[in-house]
Amino acid sequence: RWFRLAAEQGDARRSVIWAIATTLGRACRRTTRLQPATTSSQHARYAGAQCSLGRCFAEGRGRPQDDDEAARLYRQAADQGDTGGQRLLANCYLEGKGVPRDDN
Repeated sequence: RWFRLAAEQGDARRSVIWAIATTLGRACRRTTRLQPATTSSQHARYAGAQCSLGRCFAEGRGRPQDDDEAARLYRQAADQGDTGGQRLLANCYLEGKGVPRDDN
């Protein structure tokens, strides 16, 4: 409830959290599509949101499955020093999902 209220008042970080929670059906009614906040530039500054959104794309939650977009979002998080983004991006390289496979 509080994230939704903050999102309605323009809080970008909580707007992204609310949109992802709604998409995944966590603590709220689940929707079948990503909410608009997750497709805007609002998530661009939040590495945690980028990782969560990347997982939505990687797993096809709320959007068609898209390994390229997932890898792009993981890279953005990794470039900000986020260890979760670095780990997820490394897995993309190991599996060749969204990026060329690299076993090194």
